[in-house]
Amino acid sequence: MKRIRICQLITELGPAGAERCVYELATRLDRDRFDVSVMSLRGGVVADWLVRAGIKTTSLNMRSKWDISQLHGIVRRLKAENIDILHTHLFHADVVGRIAARLAGIPHLVHTVHVAEKRFRPWHFGWAMLTSRWCDRIVCVSGGVQAHHS
Repeated sequence: MKRIRICQLITELGPAGAERCVYELATRLDRDRFDVSVMSLRGGVVADWLVRAGIKTTSLNMRSKWDISQLHGIVRRLKAENIDILHTHLFHADVVGRIAARLAGIPHLVHTVHVAEKRFRPWHFGWAMLTSRWCDRIVCVSGGVQAHHS
């Protein structure tokens, strides 16, 4: 049976809630069925945890969250790993990930929404509305987050 290749893309890997979700998903999926890797725009201590758990982890060390100079490299890596599902976490990784998934021809795209942002940020909503049709699934971590984004 072919293992499904999943890459989780997250903005950074500091020890916070979204990063812990990435860790738990990566380490708890059945390794007989799934080949899981994690890519982050910027590093953090959770990258070390993932490596110790045997998860292929790549930190791109972008200069800033908006450094899109790495986009071509992300596309190249996704293609080289023949990724079946790209799973994005947090806003900046989602922006880059949705574009990269389209350019790399990734067949399935999932995004997890972790935050119910109280500040009005029109670019967040504009971006999400323009590209949400590219996602196969958008998952919210709680009912409160889902209510905020509905």
